[in-house]
Amino acid sequence: MWLVLALTLLAHSAPWLELTYSGITPQLYEWDCAPACADTLLSWSQIPVQDGIWEEVTEPGKPISFRHLQHYFAAYSLEAAGYRLDWDAFSSFLEENRGTPLLVHFTEGKGHFALVWDLAPEGVLTGDPAHGVQFIPERHFRYLWSGAVLHFPDLHRLSDALAVSDAARGRAQLLQAVGMIRP
Repeated sequence: MWLVLALTLLAHSAPWLELTYSGITPQLYEWDCAPACADTLLSWSQIPVQDGIWEEVTEPGKPISFRHLQHYFAAYSLEAAGYRLDWDAFSSFLEENRGTPLLVHFTEGKGHFALVWDLAPEGVLTGDPAHGVQFIPERHFRYLWSGAVLHFPDLHRLSDALAVSDAARGRAQLLQAVGMIRP
């Protein structure tokens, strides 16, 4: 009976990668986390991505910086303001502005970019183009995060970001219920 139930659930479940990356653009190469984050943000904003803009604002072989990202978003008429925040300011922003994305810089490896847009008891909801949509526990997030964020003043409570957030919360609650993650 358990085998039949398990097979039925598997037949009706979405593939793991599809769920993990639902709502965000995965990165294809080690170096393209910034373009993947930018594509996700433009998608949530209902702005079509244009070919060739990355090539105009970056230099081949050089790391992508917040300045490159600001120029990239300016090509789409989106203001992007860079800040260095402490944890209290960061968490207050997320609590007061659920669904409003920030692009964050992590110090892992040669540097990494991800999107965040919600804070929950499970942790910081992160759309990481290398690891998918996940809640990163506060302690681990603080270890990874450089304190640098890119804020988009014109983008508030994006419905696509909120939908991804709600789906991620649902998955986290389901995994907690079956004991696969701790609360």
